[in-house]
Amino acid sequence: MESALPRVKDEKRPASGDGRGAHSTLHANLRQLWPVLLILPVLVCGSAARAEDEGDWPWAHRIGLEITLTTDKQVYELGEEVHAVHRIYNPYESAVTIQLLYTPGFDLWAMRDDVKVWGYQRGLCAYGDLYHFPPGETVFEYTWDMMDTWGEAYVSPGDYWLVGVIYDGIPVPYHQPVTFITIVPEPATGLTFVVIAVAGLVSNRQR
Repeated sequence: MESALPRVKDEKRPASGDGRGAHSTLHANLRQLWPVLLILPVLVCGSAARAEDEGDWPWAHRIGLEITLTTDKQVYELGEEVHAVHRIYNPYESAVTIQLLYTPGFDLWAMRDDVKVWGYQRGLCAYGDLYHFPPGETVFEYTWDMMDTWGEAYVSPGDYWLVGVIYDGIPVPYHQPVTFITIVPEPATGLTFVVIAVAGLVSNRQR
């Protein structure tokens, strides 16, 4: 009398050295791993993006800070004072901390034709400290009397760009806030040149 229980087919176990069993196991493992392999590039890219946000690029510590430089006007007569305002706005609810390379850590440069002709700070100390930008706006105000670096003479009339400098390791003047101004001759100086020119013409005609 045959048993009523269903027959179970005995699978033949591969002999030692037969690679079919190992192949089946590998195939089964790969089927389990393929979802992980699909999302691995996403995880790697996400980690790279987070690393970039956390400081892998030179000015990552400034991410989110709104940095501007403004002047009271754009065109000045030679000899006037230029008033500049360097604003750093922190939109976060907590302070943003940067490492300064020098003390003082903030400066204003006047440049012409890619050459620095004047700087506000004197005697920088090659030792910086941590600076904490609190939430909201931090303001630095500067005044330039249009004298050159040595304070011996006025700069020449022309176009200049002012740079709001933060000595935190980012190349200056690049990646710094910039504003452009124009310096024109004083009206009296221009009138003097006109008088001299007219006098010269009259003198030549009388000869």
